[in-house]
Amino acid sequence: MSVWASWLEAIGFLGNLLNRYTPRMPSEPVFAVIDTETTGFNKRYDRIIELTAVRADAYFNPVDS
Repeated sequence: MSVWASWLEAIGFLGNLLNRYTPRMPSEPVFAVIDTETTGFNKRYDRIIELTAVRADAYFNPVDS
């Protein structure tokens, strides 16, 4: 498959996704904020010790954590 054919296939796939997209109501969760707690900033020696996620609605009100 040529690069051009792959590109057209990807565009068609994205177009199909957009056609099936239905906007969410503002009362539904629309994003999540994720916080990480680490032992440092060096990816070789330090590690993640805690993860937290909070879902929020369109008005930045927490919905779930």
